Amino acid sequence: MKAKYDREGDILSLFFKDVKGQRNTGVELNDNIVLYFNPDTGEALCLIIIDYSKMIARTDGGEREAFPLAGLSKLPLEVRATVLRILRSAPVNEFLAVEEAYSSYVRHPLLQKVQAAIS
Repeated sequence: MKAKYDREGDILSLFFKDVKGQRNTGVELNDNIVLYFNPDTGEALCLIIIDYSKMIARTDGGEREAFPLAGLSKLPLEVRATVLRILRSAPVNEFLAVEEAYSSYVRHPLLQKVQAAIS
């Protein structure tokens, strides 16, 4: 896995597989989260989190804010099922927790793993 953080744009890109030569499909899960996967193998290729610092911020109560995955409802059922399986499986579920109501929050405790990958 490789990670790239653009401080100026506050964008975290997590690369799970080398995308060179692979077919890929991008799915905008919401305004801040984009998943790229190989439609032939169903493997996650890349997860992009825009406004990363906002996405990992805690509420006043100390909890992570959940963000609706509105993009899922726009997908055909078969693609939606594939995307949900990817989101609930490693390595994506190490960085994004998906709840039953199709909302999510970005997992912050693994920030050290991201920072290690960036270094």
